[in-house]
Amino acid sequence: MNYANPIYDTAFKGLIRDEEIAKEIIGTLLKTEVIDVDLNITEWNKPMTEADGLPRSVRLDYCATILNEAGEKQQILIEVQKTSQPDDILRFRNYLAVAGYGAKPVLKNSPLPIVTFYFLGFKLDNIDTPCLKVARHYEDMMEDRVLETKEAFVELLTHDSYIIQIPRIKNEEQPQTKLAKILSIFEQSQSDDISLYYRFPIEDDYIKKMIGNLQYIILDPIKKQEMDNEVYWYRHDDMLSGELMRKVGELARIEGEIAKKDEELAKQEEEIAKKDEELAKQEEELAKQEEELEKQDEELAKQEVELSKKDEELAKTKKQLHESAQRFKNLGISQEEIAQLTGLSIDEIETL
Repeated sequence: MNYANPIYDTAFKGLIRDEEIAKEIIGTLLKTEVIDVDLNITEWNKPMTEADGLPRSVRLDYCATILNEAGEKQQILIEVQKTSQPDDILRFRNYLAVAGYGAKPVLKNSPLPIVTFYFLGFKLDNIDTPCLKVARHYEDMMEDRVLETKEAFVELLTHDSYIIQIPRIKNEEQPQTKLAKILSIFEQSQSDDISLYYRFPIEDDYIKKMIGNLQYIILDPIKKQEMDNEVYWYRHDDMLSGELMRKVGELARIEGEIAKKDEELAKQEEEIAKKDEELAKQEEELAKQEEELEKQDEELAKQEVELSKKDEELAKTKKQLHESAQRFKNLGISQEEIAQLTGLSIDEIETL
C-alpha cells in the first residue's frame, strides 16, 4: 500500500495538521490524553529556493489541552519542527528571528508551558534510539538531591523535548506498541522518493487514518507536484553540498601540500642555517689558526735575528782567539799551551 512519504514537508504538514492524527501523535509521545488541539495557531515555513539558501525545515505551533499528571486539564504549547540536515535548524531559527518571530502565543492573558517535537531527517551521531525524550528534573544543589515538586514559574522557563530520528526507524516485524506503530508510518526502508510502501497489516483505526491521509496527498496532483519540487531541491541541495565538499576537500588537499612544502622548506632553511653556523665556526677556527701561525712566524723571525747575532758574536770571538793564538805562536809558546789558553784544537793552531 503506497502513500506520500511524510519525510517531505508537504506530506508531513498534511499529516500533522489533521486534528485527530495530531492528537494521536502528541498524546502517544506525551503518554497522556489529549483532549483537543488548536491547529490554527501559527505555521512557520521557509520557501525552498536557491536564493534563500535551501533551509529544509518546517515548524508548526499548536495549543493543546491535555490531562496532566494530577488528572487536571492543562493547556500547553506544542512546537513541531521537521528538518533534514543538522544545520537547518540553526539557519531556520535565524530566519524566524529576521522574519519577526517574537514571543510565544499567549492565551487567556497567561503564558503557557512549552513542549517541543523534532522530526529529524538525519541520524544523530551518538544516539541510536529512533525516539528520544529529553526531560527536565529539579535538583537541590545545596543538598545534592532531586526534588519531586514542580513550580509553575520554572515550568514556563524550560521545556521537555522529544526527538524522532526518522532514518533510525526500522521494524523487522509487526510493530507491537502504539508508539512503534505510529513511527512505522515514517519508516524509510520501503521508500521510492515521494512515496512509501506500508508492509504490515493495518489493524488500528489511527494507522488507517494516517495512511489514508497520506494516500490522499499522493493522489492530489497539486500536492504531488509540490513533493516533486521538494525532491528536486533536496537533490539540488545535496548536489551543491557534494560539490562544496569536493571543493573543500580539494582545498584541504592543496593546503596540506602547501603545509608539507612549507615544512620541507623550513627543514631546508634549518639545515642551511646549521651549515652556515658550522662554516662560520670553521672560518673562526681558521682565522685563529692563521693568527697563531702569524705569531709563530713572528717568533721564528725573532729567533733568526737572535741566532744571526749570536753567529756574528761567535765569529768575532773565534777571530779574537785565532789572533791570540797567532801571537802566542809567534812568541814561541808550544801548541799544547796555546790550546790550553785559547781552547782551540791543535789542528786549528797548526793552520794559523
